[in-house]
Amino acid sequence: MAESQVNYDDQPDFSKIEAHQFEFDYQVTTWSKSYRSVSQNVCPSNELLYHHELVITNLNTVGPADLFTTYHQRGVVENNIKEVKLVFYGQN
Repeated sequence: MAESQVNYDDQPDFSKIEAHQFEFDYQVTTWSKSYRSVSQNVCPSNELLYHHELVITNLNTVGPADLFTTYHQRGVVENNIKEVKLVFYGQN
């Protein structure tokens, strides 16, 4: 789904990072309504392949770039909590 949204250049400059973000509504048949989905496709400099990320959220007031920053920070915090639990309690 995300791969089809990326526009490829005839002569890409692989020395620069390339990033694309797309928004669309997504609904699984078991959900009662659709949710905002944001796809981020990044091709790091000097690499050939894109890295794809997808966030499905109910946050409608945050722009795509800020949304990914927020979710990345949240992921770091959740990983820190897991580490603390593992050290102190020996559990995941």
